[in-house]
Amino acid sequence: MFWRFDDDIGSGYNGDWGAHHLDIAQWGLDMDDSGPYKIIRSDEPYSTNLYHGGRRQFGMKMKFHSKKDGSDIELYHGPFGVWGTVFYGTNGIVAVNRGKIAVWHKTGLVRPTPEIRKALQDVSFKKDLIIAESVGKDYGTDANMKKDNRLDLALDKLEKYFKDEIKAADLYVSNDQIGNFCECMHSRKQTISPSQVGGRGATLCLLCNMSYVYDASFDWDPVKMEIVGANPKKISIKRDVYRDGWDIVV
Repeated sequence: MFWRFDDDIGSGYNGDWGAHHLDIAQWGLDMDDSGPYKIIRSDEPYSTNLYHGGRRQFGMKMKFHSKKDGSDIELYHGPFGVWGTVFYGTNGIVAVNRGKIAVWHKTGLVRPTPEIRKALQDVSFKKDLIIAESVGKDYGTDANMKKDNRLDLALDKLEKYFKDEIKAADLYVSNDQIGNFCECMHSRKQTISPSQVGGRGATLCLLCNMSYVYDASFDWDPVKMEIVGANPKKISIKRDVYRDGWDIVV
């Protein structure tokens, strides 16, 4: 896996997280057709792992404009832990990972601190406000390897508790992405995970890694998909040298 840290061919530790945690964050923010407008460099310590090239590996932030009211939404890229993605809402918290979920309700707006993040890891944070949780210690990284039905029970409980909200959201539901793709080949309907969404998720990975590689902050245009304004470190989003005369003609 360490080929990821080769800048000529890789995209850092988080290079594949567009299909996992960053993708979930993007979807939950309703940003599948957009992206952040600002990337903020990390102030965390540099890594001492030789494979990391001495770079920071967590702590960078991304700023998004809320589609609802234009206010700022912050995405913080943290270190490895129990949870892959955690949403801090105006009145609740949702934490998820493969085979794991925990939902708090009626918490009020919670500003994440190191202490709160630690309490979320072992689900000790405001236990009286937890609607349902399944830490899934037996699941490993594959939810299909589950040894009990804790996750199913937690999801059933959440579905009943938030049934009105789920109905109003009119979510696109699919339990079989391969089957969904084949079905859409015939119906010509959009798949549950279109290629454009995958591209946007990959973009988040690349922006995150670029901030670590160049140890820099920069502004980003999510429509034109380019760096805007000051760019003192001359960050480039192109790798023309590898095309060697080859190009894509549409």
